[in-house]
Amino acid sequence: MKYPDHLRYLFILVLCCTCITCVTFPLAWGIEALLVGCSSSVPPPAVVLVEHPTVGVWGNGFYVRDDLIVTVKHLVLDPNNIKVDGQAARVVYLDSELDLALLEVKTSTVEPSVKFSRANLRPLQLVRCLSKVLLPRNTQLEVQGRVAAVDVKNEFFGTGPVDYLDITAQPGFSGSPVLDGDNRVVGIVVGGTWNFTISIPLTEELVLWPRLE
Repeated sequence: MKYPDHLRYLFILVLCCTCITCVTFPLAWGIEALLVGCSSSVPPPAVVLVEHPTVGVWGNGFYVRDDLIVTVKHLVLDPNNIKVDGQAARVVYLDSELDLALLEVKTSTVEPSVKFSRANLRPLQLVRCLSKVLLPRNTQLEVQGRVAAVDVKNEFFGTGPVDYLDITAQPGFSGSPVLDGDNRVVGIVVGGTWNFTISIPLTEELVLWPRLE
């Protein structure tokens, strides 16, 4: 069967447009993934390992001041026996509603460079998480993914809404910072499932105002 010329031209045009879309769309996403955090002049926050040696529970936190670390409250099982990178830490603030905790260390050689984003996460936004693992010591992981859903009703971690990230949760991820493409903190990991990592939005005011009161 012979088709009219205008139908053949239309078919060729549609095929070409489809091929261009299939190539350029994944390529654009791939380039964005390669560039996230690389072109930023803002260094990422200093991540630490938060652990309870006696009960075998560990997670993460990160410096917001030279002696102050933010983490999640559900990691603080025993306020009198908690360590940060092997150093004894003191609990200075706990917030059950937000599932946040502030820890203080006496000595630190870290120069905090943390910056917080003023923008809310949006679906499909590219983000990454930084996390220290228990073994081998001082090994830091970096995982990337996209925002799957925002402002999800929260039934497990605190009382506020949470964000779902298309990142497979790893053991000990709780307390890890969630960063945007400019290395600015947009959230903190509170938990996860096999398919998603769950984070809560985090701002400078939430972290530092309790410290100033």
